[in-house]
Amino acid sequence: MAKKSILIIFLLAIFLTAAAMADDHPEHKGANTESDTRAKNDVLTKMDNSKSYLKSAEKIVAQGDNKEAAALLKNAQLMMKEGIFHYDSGQFTYSVEDFIEVVQLATHAMILVSNDQNWETRELVMYEESFQSEKRETERKESTIKKNMDEAVVFINTAERILRRFPDEGAFRMLVEAQDSLMVSNAALEENNYYGCLEELDKSYKLATNAIRDAYKAHGISFVFNPQPVRN
Repeated sequence: MAKKSILIIFLLAIFLTAAAMADDHPEHKGANTESDTRAKNDVLTKMDNSKSYLKSAEKIVAQGDNKEAAALLKNAQLMMKEGIFHYDSGQFTYSVEDFIEVVQLATHAMILVSNDQNWETRELVMYEESFQSEKRETERKESTIKKNMDEAVVFINTAERILRRFPDEGAFRMLVEAQDSLMVSNAALEENNYYGCLEELDKSYKLATNAIRDAYKAHGISFVFNPQPVRN
């Protein structure tokens, strides 16, 4: 068991040393071709290092029969696929975050295997992983809410400008409802009610777009638009 723990520490040290050589936000380095190529190569290095680290973890976890370690390893493998997808899409910051998470999940999986009989270590690792998982989920929800809220505000502002040019009573009532829903979504966010917040943002977005459509229609302007929920 001691040898296995030393191997885990050694593998992690190699990864962290290699990862430190690349910038955490490579896509912000510049728009020229040389910078883009360097950024892509930096992320590619992290991806290759993560793949190697994950393969080592797979070998170690396969030596034991720990279901929790196997589950963490499965999540690491899925996260690797997500990181590759973000890399192929040119979303380098997201891919780097994914690859770092791959290493974290793989490390926890290996620790569980190497300390299979150490219940104190096991509980500590599972608590940490549960905490990090909840933290990542909250961050993703908040990111989605920010994007959706920004879009709802843009459409409400646009509806206000259009109604000043093409006033219509029915469209104006929709706009007021859209503004009310936006306020309710903010209140829901303050209460950490993410689902309620997103639901109200969807409602606000649809009402604002319908107000724009009806304002044009009332003045004989042809406008075809099918508002879709902004929720991802």
